[in-house]
Amino acid sequence: MTKCVKLVIMNNWKLKDFEKMFDAFSRVLPENDPKAKKQRRILDAAATLFEKWGYRKTSMDDVAREAGMAKGTLYLYFKTKADLAVQVIAEEKRRFITEMAPLLDEADPEQRIARWVTLGVQLGARMPITSRLATGDNDLTDLLNEMSDEDRSRSEAFGNSFLGALIAETKHGRILSSDERLARAKVLRAIITFSLLMANDNICSGLTLEQFSATLSHMLVHGAASGPRDPA
Repeated sequence: MTKCVKLVIMNNWKLKDFEKMFDAFSRVLPENDPKAKKQRRILDAAATLFEKWGYRKTSMDDVAREAGMAKGTLYLYFKTKADLAVQVIAEEKRRFITEMAPLLDEADPEQRIARWVTLGVQLGARMPITSRLATGDNDLTDLLNEMSDEDRSRSEAFGNSFLGALIAETKHGRILSSDERLARAKVLRAIITFSLLMANDNICSGLTLEQFSATLSHMLVHGAASGPRDPA
């Protein structure tokens, strides 16, 4: 019964479901709130610095200077630097929600996973803060260690359940145990998270990002020794 429910949920995913996920992380005040302008200055300043210097090398003092306000004011809006970073990253990803449509429109379960991998790599490369986080000097490790248990659990739960549902729809995924699907979902998330580091032009000997993402997605779904992938 549970497996059937997951299939129904996956087949009915809409872009609004992704929006709900980002809403769960949203701490952005409505525009009519008197504090909204000051919060926006903080978020814009943090985004600028995280993109330029990375998470690890950016301090709350730096953000305060960039925003032109006292550091104490930052803590009225965000409890920690990690809390601030989570919001900045969520906002960056939210801007790309509509580009997830090809994934949701794909009917074939295995191709849906392949599209998820391809989109994850290509969209990640277009998100400067997300990209910097994945390729920076221990940036992601530091952020994960400093995130609140609530934010970290919520992020992992959403990603794992979504990918678990993708896997459950495939021919072999239907016979996997829930623990095995969860393990595979975690590994897929890790691969995408650090794929931008692997997609470096020097490491890939000249492969373009498009070639890298398409080849990676094909290998993950069909295997390294499978037949040639569809050029489309």
